[in-house]
Amino acid sequence: MTRQDPAAHILFAGKGEVRALARDLDWSAPPLGPVAGRPQSLRSTVRTLLSSQYPMILTGGPAFTQIDNDAYAKLVGARHPAALGGDIRVTLAASRDTLGPMIARVMQTGEANGTQALPLLHRPEVEPIGSILGDLEADRRPSEEARRRTDGAGANGWAGRTASRFAWCG
Repeated sequence: MTRQDPAAHILFAGKGEVRALARDLDWSAPPLGPVAGRPQSLRSTVRTLLSSQYPMILTGGPAFTQIDNDAYAKLVGARHPAALGGDIRVTLAASRDTLGPMIARVMQTGEANGTQALPLLHRPEVEPIGSILGDLEADRRPSEEARRRTDGAGANGWAGRTASRFAWCG
């Protein structure tokens, strides 16, 4: 059900499919919650993510809710647009064993990390009082290169289209 949330319309203003979809999500319903109630630092990160030409995803909260950008949406293919605002553990379940430890490290220690095998960077999204809100993942390659290099690669046969743009929070 679509609800008109003025704060969501401001946060997700601009061009792009993901922004348009995000404006139409029911942010008042769990697990998303009202946009106006989110810390300014988190809203700034979302704006940065949405403006990036590189695949990025922010996942947080007890329901592992994900917000991604247009470049990321291309990578998840058929899982888009349902992935937006959804539970990342469902969206990218096949990648959990591969990337879960990196995400857990971010969430437990608050330290950014990455891997040589996959050119990804995971960093904590921290609110002003120091609590870890979630994990921001960014691919350090252009999206076409990311897709080409990761197609069919990785543990459990996860594909580049579903690649590693996710985070667990808990």
